[in-house]
Amino acid sequence: MDGATWFQIKTRIIMPQLLPMFGVMLLFSLISGFQIWEAIYILAPYDSTASSLYRVISDGFFFGKYGFASAECIGMILIIFIITKIKERIETH
Repeated sequence: MDGATWFQIKTRIIMPQLLPMFGVMLLFSLISGFQIWEAIYILAPYDSTASSLYRVISDGFFFGKYGFASAECIGMILIIFIITKIKERIETH
């Protein structure tokens, strides 16, 4: 740190320590983005504004398509798993 400029301290010391935390925050934000449904149901109860979890809830509980809703949940789990593996691969390299 002796003789390093302000920019070098920020880019070579502070940023590498903060990047794993930013990655975890990004992953949690993506997962919570898939899981939001209350605000959509209250503010705009139409299918044109639905999120993926709202479609699962409407298919499973409102329309009685339990198998289809279960398949949609498995698809969401796979998408979240793939995003998590991509994040882990980026962090290890």
